[in-house]
Amino acid sequence: MSNLTSMTLLATALMLAAAPPSLAAREDGPHFAKPSADMRLRSGPGADYGVDGTLRRGELLFVQSCEGEWCFVHRDGGEVGWATDSLLINVPTPSDRNDDGSKKVIRAGDFVDASVLKAPIKLPINR
Repeated sequence: MSNLTSMTLLATALMLAAAPPSLAAREDGPHFAKPSADMRLRSGPGADYGVDGTLRRGELLFVQSCEGEWCFVHRDGGEVGWATDSLLINVPTPSDRNDDGSKKVIRAGDFVDASVLKAPIKLPINR
């Protein structure tokens, strides 16, 4: 292998390693994510759609689904729109299992620390 080919392969590998991971390829179905940089919230899945707002770096989002390189996201407060997956970083969600593998059960009256859940969607409470 020539030096030029070796250097080209090394440069390509370094660029791929430094590139932010594609969220659509990493996670199927609904999940949480955060932008790795400030980015535009769009009205549709593409750069040719209108800008509805700005997503701030580190802002917690709920990703409902992805189409190609674009994901439909929900912000805290109910605003929705589309964001490119190239700037989104997957956020792990709390496990629904105990250490022994059994399913966690939350009963009425149990204390749940909302900071652990980190859910951007406000759920109604029926009384």
